[in-house]
Amino acid sequence: MTPSRSILLALGLSGCFYIGKDAYDERVGTVEAVSDTNNSAPSIISLALSPDPLHTDDILTVDVYDFDPDDDALTHQFEWYVNGTKVTEGEENTLSGAAYFNKTDTVNVVVTPSDGMAQGEPAFSDVVE
Repeated sequence: MTPSRSILLALGLSGCFYIGKDAYDERVGTVEAVSDTNNSAPSIISLALSPDPLHTDDILTVDVYDFDPDDDALTHQFEWYVNGTKVTEGEENTLSGAAYFNKTDTVNVVVTPSDGMAQGEPAFSDVVE
């Protein structure tokens, strides 16, 4: 293992490190494609949907309880399903009953956490009616 590769690994990084000489015969180095190899993916501990029971004009909200071993700031992707069909996805943790569901519909959500470097496993909510 080259000394430059050892330095990168000691820092918890991976990538390519090149040493060469410039026009003045000075040693120069560049690092390319460096990534943090010590990052761990976040996880969802639990999801809580409210209100339950659900009424037609309610705004359904999912509260996400998550964990990141590296204490990174997390974002979430939400996929909302009504009667088993995906109706919307994005960064909104709410779903409007006036726009998406009626009294007899079933609703659930799939939430995927991300720390900006890795995505965690998706978590599936219970179905509310």
